[in-house]
Amino acid sequence: MSDLKQMAAAGRRARRNAGRRDLSIECRLLPIPIFEENMVLILNRLQALGLLLLRIGAGTIFLAHGWTKLTHMAGTMKFFAGLGFPSWMAVVIGLLEVGGGILLIFGLFTRITGLLLAIEMVVAIAAVHWKQVPWWNVTGYELALACGVIAFALASFGAGVVSVDHAVFRGRA
Repeated sequence: MSDLKQMAAAGRRARRNAGRRDLSIECRLLPIPIFEENMVLILNRLQALGLLLLRIGAGTIFLAHGWTKLTHMAGTMKFFAGLGFPSWMAVVIGLLEVGGGILLIFGLFTRITGLLLAIEMVVAIAAVHWKQVPWWNVTGYELALACGVIAFALASFGAGVVSVDHAVFRGRA
């Protein structure tokens, strides 16, 4: 009897999915589709929102960290000098993070801003964090790593359609 029910259910699924590309993956424990073509279409429509949220989140983090550097400049310059960098780099990095954060939030010059911030994060990880923890101990530099990867992703993909870049450059940026 159980085999007849399974065959009937398979037949209903086949009729329901006739003519559709089947992208469903069924869980072995629960016979329900967990990934369907409609879900892909919905997620594709949310890409603009995803890029907007990514820009706002990353921009806010860079803005906050840059603002802290600029408002506590004496300590930041001393910290940079202690790392072997010229103390004036503290001003440059603070301005890059504040200005870059604002540009990311608005989606203006996103690709070049993302690239500059990604390079900054690579230098921060290599020159600062890896001197404190070994490279395999990601918990010592996960924020810098996440910010660097996000900045590089924004440099690669651009700001998206909900941005000043898209409005001004008509998708060429």
